[in-house]
Amino acid sequence: MLLIAPSFAHGADLLEPFSLSFETGKIEQSDGREDLYLLSVQPTYSAGRISATLGINFYAYRDGKMRDGGNDSLVIESLTYDDEDKFRFHYGELENLTFGSGFIVSNYRSNIRGQVPLNRQKGFEIDLVGPSSYIKAFGTKTNLIGLRAIRNFGLFNVGATAVADSNPDFEEVGIDAEFLLIPDKITLYAEGAKIIDYGAGYAFGAILSPHKYVDAKVEYRGFDEDFVPGIVDEHYELRPAFDRMSYNTGTWGLYTSLDLFKGEFISGTVTYEDYEDIQSRITCSGTANLTSRIRGELFYAEENYLPDQYGLIEQDKLARASMYIKFSKKGEFIIDYYNAFDDKPSGLESFAFKTKFRIF
Repeated sequence: MLLIAPSFAHGADLLEPFSLSFETGKIEQSDGREDLYLLSVQPTYSAGRISATLGINFYAYRDGKMRDGGNDSLVIESLTYDDEDKFRFHYGELENLTFGSGFIVSNYRSNIRGQVPLNRQKGFEIDLVGPSSYIKAFGTKTNLIGLRAIRNFGLFNVGATAVADSNPDFEEVGIDAEFLLIPDKITLYAEGAKIIDYGAGYAFGAILSPHKYVDAKVEYRGFDEDFVPGIVDEHYELRPAFDRMSYNTGTWGLYTSLDLFKGEFISGTVTYEDYEDIQSRITCSGTANLTSRIRGELFYAEENYLPDQYGLIEQDKLARASMYIKFSKKGEFIIDYYNAFDDKPSGLESFAFKTKFRIF
């Protein structure tokens, strides 16, 4: 009894939220879609290294009818176990997920089908860190899974990557290596990948860090007609690039990126891709803490792997911009703009105006 009673008392404390906030506002939608009105209550629970946030969400139209179409009223917003630098598990929306140089998984996002938080837009990440090795795995409710392992040999690192999905049905594997030519200044790397039963590709490049606020990458890529570089990218959950391989006859090109002021109050990343017989592509993302009360986030990506002569789709861009304005210690206004396309494709554009207030 002396062992059971304290354990039961501790368990009962878990029912009391560590913090509680609510959110209310309106989502204005274009293209004939009705506007949505929202009310969300978000309790957060914490116990040791475990933290979890629930979302109790109500989305309704002007006439009071609840939104249908797969809306989940109870959403696990996030669930995290963090054992410092050894093991980490996270469940929630996946953002900015890149494996290695991005030749297979490049800035993948699971939450790009609108502004309504749904359980089907969630996924998990697992990180295992050892003295000279690192393993990362992820999976989503859309049946996409990925695994990456890295072994460190001092100035030389070797990595392996694997991803798979059931819709579209494919499996891809890759191996890569990097060499720190001048530590913290110049890194050389090479990567090869193969889509099982389809084509293969390779890449080699250099990462240059001339200043602590600047990182630049230049990469040469070559691939077969049945291969797509960065196949799991920002647009994957909208329209997988795998569907467009039939337009390719084998090609080569360049991938470049520029990271500026990483970790500072204003930071950003710009990438540019240019392949033979394929439309060039730009992506950019950034964050800005303009004042102690105002911060913003921006993300923009053109669709990858569109042939030069491909002119049937006008909607081929994804953009999201958010601004957070604190009006008190516990309250803030949120302005969120979203613009993308669906698989018809047609435009998906909306504005969200929300107020979020933390009760405790």
